[in-house]
Amino acid sequence: MISRSLGGTETILLCVECHTLTEGSDPLVVGKTDDYVFAMRRGEVVVKRWFQPKGWDEGLFVRQLEQAPEKLRQASIQFRFLSDEGLKAVADTLLDMDASNWFCLAHLFREAIMRSPYGSRSEKLEAIARDFDLKRSAAHKYIAALKVLEEHPELQEVHDHGQVSPDALLLIKTAGDPEAAIALYTDRTAVNPNYSIASFRQELKQSVTDSMEPPPLHHACPSCGQWHLVKEAP
Repeated sequence: MISRSLGGTETILLCVECHTLTEGSDPLVVGKTDDYVFAMRRGEVVVKRWFQPKGWDEGLFVRQLEQAPEKLRQASIQFRFLSDEGLKAVADTLLDMDASNWFCLAHLFREAIMRSPYGSRSEKLEAIARDFDLKRSAAHKYIAALKVLEEHPELQEVHDHGQVSPDALLLIKTAGDPEAAIALYTDRTAVNPNYSIASFRQELKQSVTDSMEPPPLHHACPSCGQWHLVKEAP
């Protein structure tokens, strides 16, 4: 670890790679809050590591996770407090459980890449996703879906009663009127818990009105695996 000045007498410890990335014409801006340390480039947080709460017992957390897998979804929110070794232990635990809960995996994937320097994030994510027989694009989809769920608290109750699929969340994100899409999805799943993603997609298409603009086109980038807006030709 190498010390990096934050201005004045305040400093922060960075790994060699992050320290090197702060040099040059396009450096990382590093800093800290009461809860975490971070690094930003061009206004985007590319590295974040949370401080562990007072009294945090990582070994106990992992043991409880192994003994009570039914609490996995609730516990996944606390993955951010784990050390690198603890995060690896949780990944091994999820593999042993044969866990397929996308919400938990999204927390694992996001926490793993947010600890990596920007240049090596894709490779690290691909390696972790491979352990779960997933492609990097699927891991990015899970992370993007988790962000939508966090941005729309009104979806949390639906998610708690029956897991909202990543595909449904991404349809909500790209809908011309996300609030109308959320209302539609909430109403349909309340009546029919088996409401399909195909039906949701079709109803969104049929619901395009003056108050709901057509959803923008997105595509999965073959290079980075993330979803990007398709710009129409002028």
